[in-house]
Amino acid sequence: MKKHLLFLPFLFCSCFLFGPKFKQSIFSYTENNQQHSLPIIVLPGYTSQKTTTDSVGNTDVIYNYGKAILYVTYVQDTLQDSQPIDTSINVPRIHPHGGLIYKGMNDNEHFWREIHRGHLRFGYRDVPRSLEIKFDSATNYASGLPPLK
Repeated sequence: MKKHLLFLPFLFCSCFLFGPKFKQSIFSYTENNQQHSLPIIVLPGYTSQKTTTDSVGNTDVIYNYGKAILYVTYVQDTLQDSQPIDTSINVPRIHPHGGLIYKGMNDNEHFWREIHRGHLRFGYRDVPRSLEIKFDSATNYASGLPPLK
């Protein structure tokens, strides 16, 4: 009986992540001629999804939600950002698993965020306050942080 009780927290967490609020997907990229796949979650209701790989090997997937976007990017150059970040006014937090977390608000009071973990970038931009926690949870999941409740 005790063994079954150990699975309850996982079951509740799984329902939170993959219930009607999120959809599971896979981000695939190539590093050192090896194919890698990373599980991600996205909010349902995106109007389009686009995956691109450039000639250098940078790969990204972008989910559009009207003006808001959610993205995951693999970059060859770890100094590259997926969106412009003014580091003179945006001080990053340290990611618990290594890397940096940047977050801010743009002029129209919508949120942006980018998490750097090695060659990977997880982020969003132009997200209204009403969806901020959901987009934070999606980027947390992909980067290895626990989801927000």
